[in-house]
Amino acid sequence: MIPARPIVERLKAEGFPKVEGVLEWAGMKAAPAFSPTLFVIPAQEAAAANETSGGIHDQRVATMFRVVILMRPSSRVEGAASDELEQIERRVIDAIAGWHHPDAVAGAVCNYAGGRLLSADGHPIAWASDFNTAWRLRKGQS
Repeated sequence: MIPARPIVERLKAEGFPKVEGVLEWAGMKAAPAFSPTLFVIPAQEAAAANETSGGIHDQRVATMFRVVILMRPSSRVEGAASDELEQIERRVIDAIAGWHHPDAVAGAVCNYAGGRLLSADGHPIAWASDFNTAWRLRKGQS
């Protein structure tokens, strides 16, 4: 799995003060007081076949991770639609899309892969923005 820490640091550097990982997401017992709070969560990996032989193991691993935006709407305007979530998601996409994760394969920048609503039942709202990139699993000596 590609490390989450560089993604967390990237989002913090882009002005998001509260960014956590999958264990914090899983251990959450109540909604965070700070809004928005972002969580970087591994979503999926798919490994290609080993590309070498002779005691060397080298696989390209396509990985997808998700940035969950957990937010409380700041206010409700009767008869209008707030664009607060869209603004936050745009900032997340701008921070990650096109960025090269330090552990990714050379040239494999992070690409936006879509998003989806996780929860809108009451407060807070949870939206997931998915990104993909690739890294290499290497073992043995060359």
